[in-house]
Amino acid sequence: MKPTEHQYVVKGNKWIDIYNFYLKELPALVWKVEYEDSALNDGDTENDWSGFYSRWIKEGFDGELWISANYNQFDEQTEVIFDKTPLYNSTTWIEETPKNICIYQNQNDEKCHEIEEKSKVEKIVRFINDAIEWDKEVLSSEKTSVIELGNTEIKVFYEDGKEIYFQSEKGTKLMKPDPDFFKLTNL
Repeated sequence: MKPTEHQYVVKGNKWIDIYNFYLKELPALVWKVEYEDSALNDGDTENDWSGFYSRWIKEGFDGELWISANYNQFDEQTEVIFDKTPLYNSTTWIEETPKNICIYQNQNDEKCHEIEEKSKVEKIVRFINDAIEWDKEVLSSEKTSVIELGNTEIKVFYEDGKEIYFQSEKGTKLMKPDPDFFKLTNL
């Protein structure tokens, strides 16, 4: 098995052998499994082609190692994908969900759009809390809005199809441009 880029293929249905190989060899090399799941955990044998997925960490390794494999029935080969991904941190900015949220479409607006529906407020808080910590430069954005959640004021930098930045006295966070966030906030 020789890797080419971040994937390799093996003729035949070999994903179980590959799965067992990594489960045995990586811990021997001081890797710790963070998550693993396989079609072997599913009692339905019709799903056996779906293979496995795993995430591994190791002290001194900057990130996580992701390994997955599945059997491609059409090409009669096992496809293995592995990749190094950075570890992202996310801290909670809003401990208690406020009764309402005030959203200023533009940072210079004097009147805000108030959201009081509990489920919407909770979802917006979850988006903000789940966004990843960002210590790099905030890229310029076309639009800047402000969200007030109780005593917390968060500036939102965004534009169509690009990352969303949240900025408050607690720091900066980054989030993918999720359509549900825009729908909930009317941004």
